[in-house]
Amino acid sequence: LAIFAAVYLGFARTFFLRPWFTEYAATRAPPEPFFYLHGAVFAAWFVLLVVQPALVGAGRTDLHRALGRIGAAVAAAVVVTGVAGALIAARRPGGFMGIPVPPAEFLLVPLTDLTLFAVFVSLAIVRRGDAQSHKRLMIVGSLCLLDAAIARWPIVVDLGNPLVFFALTDLF
Repeated sequence: LAIFAAVYLGFARTFFLRPWFTEYAATRAPPEPFFYLHGAVFAAWFVLLVVQPALVGAGRTDLHRALGRIGAAVAAAVVVTGVAGALIAARRPGGFMGIPVPPAEFLLVPLTDLTLFAVFVSLAIVRRGDAQSHKRLMIVGSLCLLDAAIARWPIVVDLGNPLVFFALTDLF
């Protein structure tokens, strides 16, 4: 729930609650329509991150397993849309929105995050028979994506220092 809350807070003004923050979104949200798909896919991942453990807690491991197949497809879509989104952002004249680092240099950050996500989630899928390893690998994989959300928290974005959002991500 804390991870989902962090994502919601980070993307509330530019995605989840965008109609209520039109002035902010006009200057801080990506202009390309592709990012609606990107946001929907990533949001679906984080919704699954809340729903799946709740199903296990309710004793519905049968439904958890069935939804897990869809989750694997969503994870693949996260990687594909994440890479595409990073490349789109890196090609913008201003680069990544709100990031003072040159786009070609900063591109390493989302590509590394996505690679680590793919590795940890793939390992979690392989280790699905070991519940303790599976759940921990899913969480660690999801945490690899969290820095993008934390970088957009209202206080953090005003600081303009990328080290702050990496430090806050590490706290998770």
